[in-house]
Amino acid sequence: MNNIGVFLQNLAAALNGTVSDNDVVEGNFQGRDFTIEYFGPLASVAYVLSEAGSPPPELEVGISCENYTSLVSDEYFSVRREILFDKIEEPLFLEKKIKTGDAEFDKKYYILTKNEQASGSFFSSPIHRTEVSRIFEIFEKYSINRMNFQPDFISVILQFLREKPLDEITPEVVKSVLSELLKLSWVSDKKDSSVN
Repeated sequence: MNNIGVFLQNLAAALNGTVSDNDVVEGNFQGRDFTIEYFGPLASVAYVLSEAGSPPPELEVGISCENYTSLVSDEYFSVRREILFDKIEEPLFLEKKIKTGDAEFDKKYYILTKNEQASGSFFSSPIHRTEVSRIFEIFEKYSINRMNFQPDFISVILQFLREKPLDEITPEVVKSVLSELLKLSWVSDKKDSSVN
C-alpha cells in the first residue's frame, strides 16, 4: 500500500469510516455523511509534483447538507481567495464571477458560478459570508484552495504545496474541517445565527 493509501486508511479509522474501492473515505460525522478524496500523484511523498507544471495534489473534505439545500444553489458554485491573476482575467466557459456588494469580502474572495441568482442569494447573507471567511482563515495554514457548494454537499479543498507535507493533515484537522462545514450547513438568516 502506498503512502496515500495508508493516509486514507488512517483517516478512515480515526473517523470510524471506510475506504471505498476507488480510495474515497466515507462515513458519518454527527449525523451527516462525509467523503474525503485525494486528487494527485501517488508519490511516496505526497507533495512532490508528478510533472513540472502539474497542479499540486489536493484533498477534498466534504459533508452532506441534503436537509439544507435552500442554503446552496441548484447548481455548483465555488469560492476561493482572489489572486492578482483574477483581477485581469475573465472567467472561462460559462462561469461568471459575482460580487456580493460587501467590498471587504469581494476584495478577498473570488466566487465562480453558472447561476448568479442562487449563489448571489447565498452570499447576500452576512452570516454566510462571515462563516465562509472564517473557514478560510482557520485553515489557511493548511493551504485551503477553495470551497465548493453543490445542492447537497459543501466541501473544502486543501492543497499540498511543497512546504506542506501530507503528514500535517491529521485526523484532528479533518475533524475540524468537518465541524466547520457542519456549522456552515446549519447557518442561515432564518435559523439560529448564534452558531460559533
